[in-house]
Amino acid sequence: MEVTLTLTEDQHEELKAHLFPGDGYEASAIILCGRCTGDRRHRLVAREVHPIPYKQCSERTPLRVTWPTDVITPLLDRAEKHGWTVIKSHSHPNGRARFSKTDDEGDRKLIPAVRDWFDDDFFHGSVVMLPNGEIFGRYLDGKGDFVPLAHINVVGDDLLFWYADPHGDNIPDFVASHTQAFGEGTFERIRRLSIAVVGCSGTGSPVIEQLARLGVGELVLVDEDIIEERNINRILNATMNDVQDSRYKVGVLTEAINRIGIGTRVIPLATNLWTPQAVRAVAQCDLVFGCVDTIDGRFLLNTLATYYILPYIMRIKS
Repeated sequence: MEVTLTLTEDQHEELKAHLFPGDGYEASAIILCGRCTGDRRHRLVAREVHPIPYKQCSERTPLRVTWPTDVITPLLDRAEKHGWTVIKSHSHPNGRARFSKTDDEGDRKLIPAVRDWFDDDFFHGSVVMLPNGEIFGRYLDGKGDFVPLAHINVVGDDLLFWYADPHGDNIPDFVASHTQAFGEGTFERIRRLSIAVVGCSGTGSPVIEQLARLGVGELVLVDEDIIEERNINRILNATMNDVQDSRYKVGVLTEAINRIGIGTRVIPLATNLWTPQAVRAVAQCDLVFGCVDTIDGRFLLNTLATYYILPYIMRIKS
């Protein structure tokens, strides 16, 4: 199962401001993260950024930063209290886009010690920020090995993603037209995304159809309703046979996407968003489209998106 890390734009900016103070020396900070554990993905969600004060570092050079581990003892206590994961971060002012031998030595001492402090199976780890704000990282798995974070992303006015494997699949012919307009990089990004669509009727149905035909990697569809005759002119690919057979909307749309056959994985949930199953499935996604028209549904989606740092694209009724 892949492990990812998500930060808000404000957290990213706070981290960058501390890690690159302008003196050309490395700096360090601790990120305390909440967790979303699922069957498809384990997401680390940044809650707090705690800079390691420069004056408490025993050494700061362009290639190394050293600080006493007792500096973070209060943070370990705080993380243990809340059930959070600990991520050590530092900068590479020289732009080196990989962990150095010094990094390896430090992480092999600190991260296992952090794990032993908690005596749990949480994914504690280490990340590095480059001068352009890009971040890469790794976590310590249950076997004691360091494994790359599948991706690190920042949620704000812009959506930033950095992948452990920067190169996706070959560009298929079916996206030739929109790669000409938006570039191959856009398709590679879309192909890696996991997107939830909550509400699969008049708004959700065309959104789902377009996302699938753009080549989105994974779609999570949430709607507990069956297709009724009054829906037939609003749900793409629905038929009167579906009405007569009392088929679920998510089932009909899933079948249609699978018929298209361009590789989008579909997870249909014929259930209410208020169920733990639906919340867990949506929380593992990269972003969510809210195509519901009830106040309660919008409230829950807004709460879920805020807590799990999910970009939330909402349907607005005119």
